[in-house]
Amino acid sequence: MRIGYARVSTSDQNLHLQHDALQAAGCERLFSDTVSGARVDRPGLTAALNACREDDTLVVWKLDRLGRLLPHLVEIVQDLYAHGVGFTSVQEQMDTCGYDAAHPTTTWTRASRAPPRIGISRER
Repeated sequence: MRIGYARVSTSDQNLHLQHDALQAAGCERLFSDTVSGARVDRPGLTAALNACREDDTLVVWKLDRLGRLLPHLVEIVQDLYAHGVGFTSVQEQMDTCGYDAAHPTTTWTRASRAPPRIGISRER
């Protein structure tokens, strides 16, 4: 099962674009938060992670929706991998599952080329 996670930082932003993209990516369940990506306590993310089972895939529209600091992102994806759960970021075309999938180490080698704080996008 593909499980989608969307996040916006403030209540004046909306989740429509992300929800549409996640549904187009085949997500059967969607979880979301309206909270800063720097916060650790995100109930929607916690629920999405708890919903993931072996052979599922957690999908985000964009990597900075999952988190803003690279060490936190690495921790989440490595934990998913350890539990047999794949990870996909639609915009960055990162995929840790399926044919030709990148191992999380390869994924983060690519991601390490990004700035340490990656939540700089303006298209939110």
